[in-house]
Amino acid sequence: MSRVEPEKGGWWSVEQAAEVSGLSKWVVRKLCRGGGHFVARRPGRRWQIGSSSFVAWLLESYR
Repeated sequence: MSRVEPEKGGWWSVEQAAEVSGLSKWVVRKLCRGGGHFVARRPGRRWQIGSSSFVAWLLESYR
C-alpha cells in the first residue's frame, strides 16, 4: 500500500480514504451519505472526508 498524504486542510478524497481503510470506494461513499460516522462534506460533486475524524472512526470501529 502506498503512503497517502492528506490534501490541504486535512481533507481526503473517497479514493484516499478507501486506500487507507481497505474499504471499497462504494462503501466509503455510502458511509458519507449516511452521516454520523466521521466528518464529511460535499462542497461540489465529490465528497471530502476529514482525515483525522476518519482515522479516529477507523480505530474505534476495529475495537
